Amino acid sequence: MPRIFLCMGFGQLVVVLAAFVLGMLHSPATVTRHVALGVFALLLSCLVQVIVFTYFTVTGKMVAQALHLGRFDLAPLFEVKRLKRIMTVAMACGIASILCVAITGGNHWRTAAGANAHFVTVLVAFCVQVWAFYRQYGAVCGNFVIVRTVLEEYAAMRRSPNCNQHRIPRGFEPT
Repeated sequence: MPRIFLCMGFGQLVVVLAAFVLGMLHSPATVTRHVALGVFALLLSCLVQVIVFTYFTVTGKMVAQALHLGRFDLAPLFEVKRLKRIMTVAMACGIASILCVAITGGNHWRTAAGANAHFVTVLVAFCVQVWAFYRQYGAVCGNFVIVRTVLEEYAAMRRSPNCNQHRIPRGFEPT
């Protein structure tokens, strides 16, 4: 997942930069392209965040289940939850910043006023996007290592001869 997130994040930043460049050209021919690319950047940003949030949710459940079934220490689960909080805060900041850009951009496009506010919002939002991307990438990498380690330990435990794989839980014995 770290490589996938890296590609998605860089792709999103490239689209944001392309929208910025088109907006700076101040040409009537590029206004429509700038708006379309800006809306695409907003949608792409939300898509990337949904994918990352889903990744953390699913892998968190996998780690919890492996730790509980293997009767392992729950410390990795607490670390996964900590990383998910880091990712969630960065996600909220990233989405809020790009929504502010869309709001100021929509106002500027509709009323032809507020160009300076939109420009400042774009600069701030780009910095927030880079910061969020950096924080999320660290969280994704940390989560990836934990998931791989826990699942490898669980698989090794299941392969061990001491593991009673066919034990029937109490109350579910056949009658």
